[in-house]
Amino acid sequence: AAAVRVADTTEALAPFRHRPYGTKLFHYGAKGGFLLGDIAGISTAAIWGGEIPLIAIVMSISAAIATVVAGLTGAQIRDLRSARRRARDIESLTEKQKPFQHLFTGVDRGVGIVRGMVGVSFTIAILVGAAIYALRFTIQGPFVGLVYGCIAVAIAAASFIESYMYADEIADQIDNANHDYEKTLARHTRLAGNETWKRHEESVAEATSIVAEHAERGTAAKDRIRSLKWGILRRNPGVAG
Repeated sequence: AAAVRVADTTEALAPFRHRPYGTKLFHYGAKGGFLLGDIAGISTAAIWGGEIPLIAIVMSISAAIATVVAGLTGAQIRDLRSARRRARDIESLTEKQKPFQHLFTGVDRGVGIVRGMVGVSFTIAILVGAAIYALRFTIQGPFVGLVYGCIAVAIAAASFIESYMYADEIADQIDNANHDYEKTLARHTRLAGNETWKRHEESVAEATSIVAEHAERGTAAKDRIRSLKWGILRRNPGVAG
């Protein structure tokens, strides 16, 4: 079933995929780089400001995650744009595409929610940038504070753009189908190597073989008796008559 799903999903959606294969590593690497950079900027400023290092690091991790997560709304914008570009008449879809018709309607009633999320993300980026600016301003002056504050905002903006470039509902559907197939295949392989299951299958095979063997022996015995009967009749036609 998983293999059929992969084949059907790929056949139906592959022409609409725009994200190339093999970009997942870059995606997570970029997010990790943004996260580490923001953590370094915030934690060092807090530590230099006299904060306890452990508290400064924990606080910087949460703020850096907030900044990077704020940029994830770029994926929602890309999905909205891609959905409008894919819009098709439902009647024109192939049989393989009809189970995915929600991807071809071009209509999303959650546009207002996405706009609200973008506004919240923008607010998060500004607040984090302002916080870093204030920390650096009190320690190293306004120019350094402005530099690091702008870097924080730029990280949020870069995270937004990277999320926009990576987002692809169609590719997610195909990749998820492939992942499910690989997971199912690994599970079946693991079960095939299970000793209890293996002994069970061996016992079932042995029982089937024994039944088949004795069924064939019974058929052979029946045929033997029948052949003896006809042999006796052939050698004693008068008696038979």
